[in-house]
Amino acid sequence: MTNARGCSKIDPMLIRGIRPRREKTLRRCLACLAALTLPLAASPARAQSRFVHSHGTALALGSAPWTPRGVNLGNWFVPEAYMMGGGSSSEQVRLAFLALAGSPAQYQAWRAAYLSSYVTPQDIQRIKALGFNTVRVPLDWRDFVDPNGGAVETGLYGGPLPPDAPFGLRYLDRLLDWCRAAGVYVLPDMHVTPGTAADDAGEIYVASPAQDNPRLDAVKAAWQTIAGRYKNAANILGYDLLNEPPGYLNDKYRPTYQQIRDAIRQRDAHHLLVLESNVYADLGDTVHGDGYLGTPLDANMAVSIHSYGGDALPPSGIDADAPGGASADNSRAYYAWEYADKENVPVIIGETGENNNGWVNAVVHLWAVGKAARSAGGIRGAAITAGVLYWTYKKPGDAVRSVVSVPFAPGWGAIRDYLSHGGAAPADAFGLLMSQADISGYAHETFHVDVADSLLRDYAVGAPKPFRVAVPSIPGLVPAAGFDMGLAATPATPADYGPFAYHSANPQTVTHQVRNDRVGTYRRDSVSAVGSNSAGDWQNYTVSAAPGTYQVFLDYSAPADGPQVGLALNNRPLLATPALPGTGGYRSFHEALIGTALVTARGRATLRVTTVRAGLDYASFRFVPTQKSIQK
Repeated sequence: MTNARGCSKIDPMLIRGIRPRREKTLRRCLACLAALTLPLAASPARAQSRFVHSHGTALALGSAPWTPRGVNLGNWFVPEAYMMGGGSSSEQVRLAFLALAGSPAQYQAWRAAYLSSYVTPQDIQRIKALGFNTVRVPLDWRDFVDPNGGAVETGLYGGPLPPDAPFGLRYLDRLLDWCRAAGVYVLPDMHVTPGTAADDAGEIYVASPAQDNPRLDAVKAAWQTIAGRYKNAANILGYDLLNEPPGYLNDKYRPTYQQIRDAIRQRDAHHLLVLESNVYADLGDTVHGDGYLGTPLDANMAVSIHSYGGDALPPSGIDADAPGGASADNSRAYYAWEYADKENVPVIIGETGENNNGWVNAVVHLWAVGKAARSAGGIRGAAITAGVLYWTYKKPGDAVRSVVSVPFAPGWGAIRDYLSHGGAAPADAFGLLMSQADISGYAHETFHVDVADSLLRDYAVGAPKPFRVAVPSIPGLVPAAGFDMGLAATPATPADYGPFAYHSANPQTVTHQVRNDRVGTYRRDSVSAVGSNSAGDWQNYTVSAAPGTYQVFLDYSAPADGPQVGLALNNRPLLATPALPGTGGYRSFHEALIGTALVTARGRATLRVTTVRAGLDYASFRFVPTQKSIQK
């Protein structure tokens, strides 16, 4: 039997297997008793059968554990400066686009076109088909209040919206429709609040639950509009109350959340409240491990942190036994686990990403598993992390760190210059905005299979996967940028293939224009190339081989004479090139015959290409049967 927070009423089965320390058992009991004084969801048993809710350090749907695994819909409601190509904040982008549109009416027309194009039913279907079950959607408070900044009653979701309903509800309704049909949950996130984009976010915060603050009132009103409409929507995961509270707010952090909690609970008693931690969602520092949050504020809540830095692997990674042996970023991650364990609440990683696939994969799966090692303080292992959400699903431009990307519209460079430097508005600025809205749609998306793969499986326990379902053939062309997806080898890695997909000695110094792995890739006209290899670097390619003798042609570039490569198939040498002549530069590609190879393998095989002597980039390898092989 459980209370409203899912804490056992001193059931001995709950603490079986946990270190029998009297003070820790007492602490758990006191936490459960304290939870009884927190605001409780109405009709808990019935509500919990329909809505995702906290259950100790996990989330549950009904009585079954439930884990959010998903992506952020960044740059949709809130275009971000770094994604749109210039500027310093989302507020600067908003004001610039408002000026470029020519009038508030035209700006709203552009927003309607952009919101309708950037996220579509097909996107949600893709997200579900990939294996995700949650989208976090960053919002702007202005889209959910009346002209005076007040809350709006619109009726329950599923019913018609009144003509004067806030602008944002129309698109949030559509998103919920699509997600409900696909079986995807939605986590609204108040990404922009009064003052946040103008770098004076502290002005919305209060020092006591009773203190008045008109800016905070606007945030509360936006949440009341949302909570009033969606309180019965079962595919709302919860409400992410504030995105990345800044600075060390000390005594202002907790009372601000208390006021927002009270405003939401006046409209919605059911849904999970997600509280991001202090210091830009880092959950405090080494002095204030609870991020100034203190004891839980609600019977149905989770805390959320954002993970963008730190080492992903032991001994210096977030699996370290204590924060003292980890980097600053990882110390904060450790404190997230510590807080969750102490207060018996879930931790959701609301954002992580903006790193190469290997880092993301290690962090996502380390967080997903929970802290395996137990520290001297008794931190428990599995299931402390309730879920992980990737930043972000979609980006414009040459973006390789999103699940999908779309191009910038022709002429968008003028908009980027305006965002970065100001000055006169580009000619036909409104037309450029509308062109960008159109080109941001599903039909123009490029799917980055390597990013999705890094989020959906654990490289450390699985074999590399081919980059394409239809693997290259021998005879035929093997594209250089189509190397396998999976774990990166290190200098200490044995020479055999093992679970590794590639080796890169200097992953932080290479260009990533095609893939988000630790291998340098870039585009050459319509062809993708691998570059920046050091001597000893290699990539593996899953191929379908037919036995025979082949002439091997290499499409490569080199500024000087002397580079060399070696090829092996299933760990057996295939050929080693002599010193190759220069082609006149790294962007001057030339296809040359580099040797003859005898292939004995049949069917699936692994081709390894090793840079023996650095100084070349390459676009492809082409295997052509010799006349002798054809006659056979």
